[in-house]
Amino acid sequence: MRHFFFIFFVIFFNVTWSQSNAALEIVYPITGITTYSQDLSQEIVIQSSSPLTSITVNGSPATLRFDNGYSVSLFFTESGIKNLAVVAIDENGISSELNSTFDFQYDAQAPIISAGQPSAVSNSQSVILSASVTDSSPVRLSVYRNSTIVYSEDSGSLNQSFQLQEGNNIFKIVALDRAGNQSRSTGDLWDCRQELEL
Repeated sequence: MRHFFFIFFVIFFNVTWSQSNAALEIVYPITGITTYSQDLSQEIVIQSSSPLTSITVNGSPATLRFDNGYSVSLFFTESGIKNLAVVAIDENGISSELNSTFDFQYDAQAPIISAGQPSAVSNSQSVILSASVTDSSPVRLSVYRNSTIVYSEDSGSLNQSFQLQEGNNIFKIVALDRAGNQSRSTGDLWDCRQELEL
């Protein structure tokens, strides 16, 4: 019986001693990829390999998310490389730390669209639309014909041929940058009428 208790004590002691720190991972923002924001705040999202009793990022407490991750919004005064210091304590009282950096860029300006007139406006099966966009961050250009999207690409310029439908073909262009700023052509900038022979 004495041997039994001794073996049990050794096994219990080894299991307790082998407990390890929680593995932490910053899933957003992604290291090495520039993050653009319309304001001077940025959400930080962290995943942990085990449940935590507390977690802070740069001293600010993070809260539990719906996906069992943790998040906190940090506020900055300007663009640039930002340091992240994560400190977490798991349910066993074991502390874990993680340090990282990311490139934060503040962008509150909407893209500026410079659009040309169509190269053909009537008695044609297609029309060529051209435009260029000026912005401090990458831009996605989309073209709508009569409220239906007919083109969408990550590009700062446009020189594309579009098929015309019978009747009015009202084209509008929308530019959306990485920070979420959006601008669009005003009015019926490209109002093309196709007269088809029936």
